[in-house]
Amino acid sequence: MQQQLAVTKIHETEALVIGSGIAGLVSCFNLLQHGCQTVLTTDKKLAGGASFSSIKGSLGIQVTDNDAQDIELFKKDLTRIGVGMDNPELIDTYVQQSPKSIVELQNIGFKPWLRSDRRPACFADYPRDIYLINDWRQAKDNAKKIFNHPNLQLLEEHRLLTILTENNVAIGALFITATNDYLLIKSNNIVLACGGIGGLYQDSLYPTEVNGSGHLAALDAGAKLVNMEFIQFIPALVTPKYNTLFGEHTTKYCTKLADEFNQDLLLHIPKEQQQSLWQEYSGYAPFSCDFPSHIIDLAIFKAISSGSQFAKMSFSEKLYHDTQEFYTLYLNWLESLGINMCRDEIGIAHFAHSCNGGIQISTEGETAVSGLYAVGEISSAIEGANRLGGNSVGGALVFAKRAADHIKNKKDKPLIGDELLLSQFHHWYHKVINSDNNDSIRSPREISHQIQTILAASANIVRSHTQLQCALDQIDSLTKQFSIAEHQTYLGFNALSNLRMAKVLLSCMLERTESRGAHYREDFPQRDPSSYRIEISMSQNNDIELNKIFRS
Repeated sequence: MQQQLAVTKIHETEALVIGSGIAGLVSCFNLLQHGCQTVLTTDKKLAGGASFSSIKGSLGIQVTDNDAQDIELFKKDLTRIGVGMDNPELIDTYVQQSPKSIVELQNIGFKPWLRSDRRPACFADYPRDIYLINDWRQAKDNAKKIFNHPNLQLLEEHRLLTILTENNVAIGALFITATNDYLLIKSNNIVLACGGIGGLYQDSLYPTEVNGSGHLAALDAGAKLVNMEFIQFIPALVTPKYNTLFGEHTTKYCTKLADEFNQDLLLHIPKEQQQSLWQEYSGYAPFSCDFPSHIIDLAIFKAISSGSQFAKMSFSEKLYHDTQEFYTLYLNWLESLGINMCRDEIGIAHFAHSCNGGIQISTEGETAVSGLYAVGEISSAIEGANRLGGNSVGGALVFAKRAADHIKNKKDKPLIGDELLLSQFHHWYHKVINSDNNDSIRSPREISHQIQTILAASANIVRSHTQLQCALDQIDSLTKQFSIAEHQTYLGFNALSNLRMAKVLLSCMLERTESRGAHYREDFPQRDPSSYRIEISMSQNNDIELNKIFRS
């Protein structure tokens, strides 16, 4: 029986921030500093998402030394690792402002400190200062105190459904709560900070709610996405403790890589060459086909695809004799979890992590829709085909503040009336709900689980036309077996978002017929000599359109 969705409340605010990870909190803090009445919504609880996850021992933020030479070297690192997929204007803005952004972490409850062993970050050629943060529980407690503010209304467990616009201007947003109530929030300034897409995958370092729903809301509103095929997959522990971040720097001391049944996965490679590959591999975590050592990742993937639950790693005792902070910090954290890399069986697999692509933004964090901003991992900012280590949080800090500053300096038009907002809501309702003629064969949970299985098999580190097309056909079949009209609930809209986002990712992966950075096609293993970015927009028929934007 189809239920009738009805709006129970309409809120009104100067600024609306959606998402309470690091990026959302930085935007929110600065908006409050500017005197803006602000509403902060979050899918779960305050200080959530991937950036407050405790699966990692610490998180690094790389910054320039504030001198001309290092600024140029930083740009060089970012541009080299972007492999033609980066945005030079955003990189320039970021590099110039990164040193000043560290204070934003203190503002929202963290206590960053400068790492003592100055060394290149993941993928970097040049060493520079790296700040670290940890103690997620204390940071959450601090955030609760900081954001207990008279100008802030906090709405937890509110899931974004759509952004409402009028003449390409943001006018509000629609939410559903965990209790299936519906809420409209009226605002001309909306900051999307609801994270990436990692939760779509079966093995993921991200919570399941981080599934691209914000990307789709922006896309529907008129914004554009880019580089969505470049997804970071990094090794994480399957055993002894599932879903624990693996420290890639430890692989310098790896003595053997085997499958679950103890079959050597690198037996065909001479020992001296293995040592060289492990040395290179220890310098970066995410899979990238741009480096010779990616054959280690391919060996891991092949073993798991052939039935092994994980790839098993053995380590030399020399690992625990390395006193560099880079090692001791990670190994001490593992010990706090009861894990010793020489004593225990260390089984790893590739887990979905960051998405290098996202919503296209300006240097102020604004999308193609006036008044709609995107900051943090949801945006396509400084990353390209690969993501330079220590910059995910840094980019969030810089552009989250710039978005808040831009909102402060805007001269907004008066908020639209409730009638127009409700009219836009009813238009959306008819498009999404009333026009749904699908059969309700599968439940929302079944749909979401099946999508995770499909993407894990066909949209992982190894891709091909046959696999991707088969996956798209499976997603189309699942879509016909699910009726959102029959499941107008928190979980129902989550399943619908998962279906749509899976189609976006698979379509982009299919469109890029080359191997570059995080995108590896076994049927197109070479890099295309031409350089293009795949731009995604929504057609008038409410279907995705892909355009290759070639670069000189």
